[in-house]
Amino acid sequence: MSVPPEAEGRSGGGDRPGEVPGRDAPIELVRTEEELVVGMRSEEAATVRVRTEVETRHVRHLVPVTAEDVEVFEVEVPEGAEDSGQVETTPEGDVSIPVTEERLFVVRRPVVVKRVVVRRVARPAGRRPVEGELRAQRVVVEHADDPDRRWEARPTPGRERVRMEEPPAGGGDPA
Repeated sequence: MSVPPEAEGRSGGGDRPGEVPGRDAPIELVRTEEELVVGMRSEEAATVRVRTEVETRHVRHLVPVTAEDVEVFEVEVPEGAEDSGQVETTPEGDVSIPVTEERLFVVRRPVVVKRVVVRRVARPAGRRPVEGELRAQRVVVEHADDPDRRWEARPTPGRERVRMEEPPAGGGDPA
C-alpha cells in the first residue's frame, strides 16, 4: 500500500530496528466532514411609496358678532375741518363717538395636527426548512493480500453540523 502525500512525515514508524518506514508503521489520516453554513441576507421583497394627499372640505361655522346701535343725528362737519375719528364732545355737551362695526375676515393657514412615522419592524416569520447535500469522508483500510480484512471509519449519523452566520457586508452570498 502506498503512502498518500498528506500522510508522509506523519508515519510515526521507521525508527525501530526491523521496521520498514512507510510499510510497518501506522498511517495517520485526517477524516473531514462538511458542515452546512446557513446565512441570511436582505432582499427587497416589496417597495412602498409614502406620499401625502390633500383633502379639501367645506367648513361652515356660525360666529357671534356684535354691532352697536345708536341714534343717528346728522351733524355737519364744519367747513374746512377734518374729522379726527376720535371721541369728541360737542359744544352742546353731547358725546360724539365714531361708530364702528366689526368686519369678519378669514385666514387659512396649515396647522400640524398629527405626525406620521414610518419605520421598519422585524417580526418573527416562523421557521423555514433548509436543505442541502453534505459530504463526509469515510476511511477504508484494506489488507493488500486479504480483501476480507478491512476496517472502516464512518461518519456518525445524526451529527450533521449546521450553524448560523450573519450576512456579509454588502449583502452578497455567504461563501
